[in-house]
Amino acid sequence: MGETTSTLSAAIATAIGPFHIPLISHYSTCACLSDKTKYPSFLRTIPSDYFQSRALAQLVKHFGWMWVGAIRTDDDYGNSGMAAFTETAQRLGICLEYSVPFFRMDPPDKIQKITDLIKASTSKVIVGFLSGMDMDVLLYEFSKHNLSGYQWVGSEGWIFDFQTAARDKTHILDGAIGLSIPKAHVSGLQEFILDVTPLNSSSNDLFIEFWETMFSCEFKRSVSAAQIQGECTGREDVAGVKNSFTDMSLMPILNNVYKGVYAVAHSLHMILGCNKTCNTDVQPQPLEISHYSTCACLSDKTKYPSFLRTIPSDYFQSRALAQLVKHFGWMWVGAIRTDDDYGNNGMAAFTETAQRLGICLEYSVPFFRMDPPDKIQKITDLIKASTSKVIVAFLSHMDMDVLLHEFSKHNLSGYQWVGSEGWIFDFQTAARDKTHILDGAIGLSIPKAHVSGLQEFILDVTPLNSSSNDLFIEFWETMFSCEFKRSVSAAQIQGECTGREDVAGVKNSFTDMSLMPILNNVYKGVYAVAHALHMILGCNKTCNTDVQPQPLEHRRQGTQEID
Repeated sequence: MGETTSTLSAAIATAIGPFHIPLISHYSTCACLSDKTKYPSFLRTIPSDYFQSRALAQLVKHFGWMWVGAIRTDDDYGNSGMAAFTETAQRLGICLEYSVPFFRMDPPDKIQKITDLIKASTSKVIVGFLSGMDMDVLLYEFSKHNLSGYQWVGSEGWIFDFQTAARDKTHILDGAIGLSIPKAHVSGLQEFILDVTPLNSSSNDLFIEFWETMFSCEFKRSVSAAQIQGECTGREDVAGVKNSFTDMSLMPILNNVYKGVYAVAHSLHMILGCNKTCNTDVQPQPLEISHYSTCACLSDKTKYPSFLRTIPSDYFQSRALAQLVKHFGWMWVGAIRTDDDYGNNGMAAFTETAQRLGICLEYSVPFFRMDPPDKIQKITDLIKASTSKVIVAFLSHMDMDVLLHEFSKHNLSGYQWVGSEGWIFDFQTAARDKTHILDGAIGLSIPKAHVSGLQEFILDVTPLNSSSNDLFIEFWETMFSCEFKRSVSAAQIQGECTGREDVAGVKNSFTDMSLMPILNNVYKGVYAVAHALHMILGCNKTCNTDVQPQPLEHRRQGTQEID
């Protein structure tokens, strides 16, 4: 069941499609996912954007808005949806003054350019084919410029989200119209969601974390613990809370999940109830292979029996980081972690080992790149007010990049950073550190490696180079910031692509060979599978060749090498 976003659904459907494993999405609307040659096992309980995009164009036409601007989420959902809207709009005689992509992780200057573009435009209608998260980021910035007085036309990604409306304090979106998922009611669902009795157990970590987050309180961890300000009692009223957990305006989306679950349930019921008329020995057993997940939690074979990896677990990295801190005599430290399985599990193991070694943590705070600006401000203020000068950061490079951008504004230098493999060896993170926040940082990295011929293979784009290959055209235009002429009669383009540009001379993430250690882990995973299949197929009559190898997942993890 899942995913929510079209991009993730496309990625997962691509991986599991060849194994005929169904993926049923409740919210992925991209028309691209209807391509059964690419996504043979993808199903959904929500209509394709093929219909929404055309309906939005008809809506704009209905009100006589023939001169409009457009903003889209820069992913499969937004790009595909806006392309279909543009095609229909042109047929209806609607003209687009501008059409710009935006993603929530784009730098501030990108948002500023979009703001300036809207201010300078003459159209007063904006079509927003955006996800709720991207609209929230834009809304926050637009409110600073009082960018009101525009007629917004929205896709279902944000138009019916009450939280987006609640955040619109400056009335930027007043009068917005668009298409929404039909209202629905699932009998008993609200009562089921609000009934947290199954969670309520003193040994249930999920309940404790959920309750403390829900009511901004904290449970006493022991009888002898000091009095806590805002202590949880466990008797707080869930029904009286208004947030995304209790938000029943999402019932249309929940109804789509409900329909998907029941579709599977009825299918299984029919399969298991067909007696001798069909093969009941078929066991649907989807498995995964991955190459860069380091969480020690994934070593639990009862939960993840089919998980494999070509890199050590964070069980080792976390303890090695604590030993590293101890080695340098840093006994009073602060800590920041990515607020996900990687960061939370890694930091928990670090904290446990650090305490045994006599290391004290002045603070330990979670952070995720989508956290609001005031959360980053609180972390900044906490670091400034602290007395420890060593910061242990169990972060992904994406979260470190966001923090680094903010810390540079406050000149938060002079600290000794100790990092996990998620960011410590990332050259792009180092390149972005213009204010030398991370100078002298140490940590653990994936061992250096060299795969003979891999660089030459990556830089050889000959297989892609075809005038009919959309992937090559998009890749080339992005790589060299140029544009191919779409036809002989097309107007002269500024920065026209020739197709003869030198890939080897470009320095970016595509040509970055500092990632060779990670690529080496992918290489090892692929060859492990290849050798296993070779042995199975080559054993002649000495083993059972009727066994069908099931899909697995390979992930990479950080190892114990000091950077």
